Amino acid sequence: MTEPIVGLNIRKEASSRSAKVGILPRGARIEVGERSADKKWGRISKVIEGQIAPVRAGTPVDPAASTGWVFLGELDPDTNTEPELDTVVAVKPPRAIQAGKQIGYLGEYQRYEDAKPVPERGKRPLLHVEVFSGDDVPAFIERSRTYAKTLPETARTLLLVESTAKFVQPAAPDVTVPAGSRLAPVGGAAAGRWVKVRRSEVRVAERSTLGTFTSATNTYSSGAVWTGWYVGARDDQRTRNEGEAERGNYRRREVMMPSGPELWVERGALGEGGAGPAADASGWSAFPLQVANPAGPEAGFTRVVPKAELEALPAEDKAVDHEGKKWWRLDGVGAGGAAARRSSGGWVRETGHDKVSWQSPWAWPGFECVSEGEVRPVDLMARDLLRDGAATLREEGDFTARADKAEGSALVTKIYETIDENRDGNLDAQELKTAMRQPLLARALARIVAHYESEWGGEMTKWNELDPLMLEGLPEWQVEKQRIDKLRWWTEVAGKVEGFPASPMVHHIHPIALVANFLGTGGGCPNCEAEITAEALKQIFPSATDARIDEVKAVFNEAFKKFDIVTCRRKAHFFAQVREEVGASVRALAESLDYPPDRLISTFSYFARNRAEAQQLGRTPGHAAEQQAIANRAYANRNGNGNIASGDGWRYRGKGYLQLTGRGNFQSVQTEMNAKFPGSGVDIMADGDQILGPRGGMISAMGFWTHNSLNEVADRGEADANVNAVTAVVNLHTHSYAQRRTHFGVTKVAFKLSECTDGRRSGAAAPAAAR
Repeated sequence: MTEPIVGLNIRKEASSRSAKVGILPRGARIEVGERSADKKWGRISKVIEGQIAPVRAGTPVDPAASTGWVFLGELDPDTNTEPELDTVVAVKPPRAIQAGKQIGYLGEYQRYEDAKPVPERGKRPLLHVEVFSGDDVPAFIERSRTYAKTLPETARTLLLVESTAKFVQPAAPDVTVPAGSRLAPVGGAAAGRWVKVRRSEVRVAERSTLGTFTSATNTYSSGAVWTGWYVGARDDQRTRNEGEAERGNYRRREVMMPSGPELWVERGALGEGGAGPAADASGWSAFPLQVANPAGPEAGFTRVVPKAELEALPAEDKAVDHEGKKWWRLDGVGAGGAAARRSSGGWVRETGHDKVSWQSPWAWPGFECVSEGEVRPVDLMARDLLRDGAATLREEGDFTARADKAEGSALVTKIYETIDENRDGNLDAQELKTAMRQPLLARALARIVAHYESEWGGEMTKWNELDPLMLEGLPEWQVEKQRIDKLRWWTEVAGKVEGFPASPMVHHIHPIALVANFLGTGGGCPNCEAEITAEALKQIFPSATDARIDEVKAVFNEAFKKFDIVTCRRKAHFFAQVREEVGASVRALAESLDYPPDRLISTFSYFARNRAEAQQLGRTPGHAAEQQAIANRAYANRNGNGNIASGDGWRYRGKGYLQLTGRGNFQSVQTEMNAKFPGSGVDIMADGDQILGPRGGMISAMGFWTHNSLNEVADRGEADANVNAVTAVVNLHTHSYAQRRTHFGVTKVAFKLSECTDGRRSGAAAPAAAR
């Protein structure tokens, strides 16, 4: 038996009712010329790859097929054409790039000294990334800072320590705690390096005399601190097991009764169970850190530290004072390794500390716009030659003026302020070496928004000015200028991309500093990356059983970070769509094809062409609809399905938490799941019905979501138009746009969008973005 040919029908005319004249096999490549009036059909102008097959195997190909008509909606774009190199392509309209998608490969960075018969090192792959914008950057930052002042305290997740802030050092201890002194924490053993205590004695007391117990602090209202021992009628009847104490009717407790004044000790002095220090220990009559006495050095440069990074510091570098305010110990910058950095640092307090404050990412903390001014490459080279002693007597006067111009620019001055440790106005080799090894300095420098002419634009005259200084190196320099000239693409883009700066004199923003400020650790909303709760899901699916709610919650919480559904807004958009697909009780249904003949004819082009089969297979008073046969015919050779005999139409009919239809869509989502969540245990290609259960349904819905870049669509906003945009990707021709908007009204409350402070959430009051 001859295998049927799988491919796209070629029609004599631009109509599905026109006669077939050939079949375009899967994998063939064609060039389309003329389009039909409705733009849905295209005429073949050239067959690039493959051969047209006859309508019936074993018969000759109709000559008309070579210029026949194909339905454009079933063609894939040709990605095999040779790329045009060394040109700038402005994509219209701009296309969103999904997080995690590969967009290119690292290139080899080759320096002049590497272009030798025997290079000094191996390959050095690098990626060059720039973020720049026009003259509107300073004004945009100011508008952002004004907006930041309107945000709640919970939005301030970055600790700003200004360069002139004074670190605090611990005061000298003024109390000696003798070895073996029993110590009872006062108000509970709060986290941190120091703990407030009182000397105490151990007693056994009747539980009824101790007052109300507070488990958070392990104390009774009488002031006694419980050691954890339950005591029976005899002193030797002891247990730490509550059940055993109840069975034995142990009515007494071992407690420490504080006496004497309060003092502070390092946590290690508590000893196990409050037994006290093994040797004499130091203590303080007041909390050791006081903002009124900042005896430490200045911070030296501005630093911005996310809250999560502060909380991750080791216990010895954190403290909580008598007012419950947090302190952190930060390293300074100093030559000589970790010990030098530690000795040049000190403690900062979260509130009440001069020049230390909590800031929102929208306040752009630590960022400063600085201009290079009129400094040109020849000025910088003249400065270097003068400094290296390579200038002649005739050149010294001119070079000195140029060097002063370079050194006096605001940008160079700012860099010196950050790196020049001894403040002598020069950067020596040791200072540069120290700076390169200091992540803290790198962070500070990364927040300089530098205003200068981009190397991708500008006139060649600034490079030609270097010719007289090149001497015997002039021939190589002339070749280098040719390379620079080829890289000047600015004018090619300025007129093609809307909002692109006309002038190459732009503000450059460090890409890592920008991302870290808004999307980095601690820069977002505390609810965004939090797991969803049963209470939230119950609002969205009010008819679902508790067991089903727990199933959905468990699967989502296991997987949502893998698919980057990590903002309140993304969760709200995602569940608004799922709610419409699975209903209030979370029941994923497979697509029903229980249609009468007239519906089959009006809905599916196959049955419009084969009306007799519609009458044979459709639901009538005399017989039920043959749904499997209907699906195999209606969806044959569509959405990646095979022919009728393949059974793909039925196997990959619409189903799931975000309904998938067609083998191609199933495969795309499976590939996405394999990439994002390998080992998920979900394989909808091997078992399509997995998609109907909570695990397969939820994880496949997430795979569909990210495969179609719906996180980026969701990020655009919360208006009806934004919900409609998401719906259009999920199910373009649905009649449920209004219902999905209603569901979003519920999910935005369930996920507390009104309280969200994530940097990706641009509310109505947020400043207009700079371009």
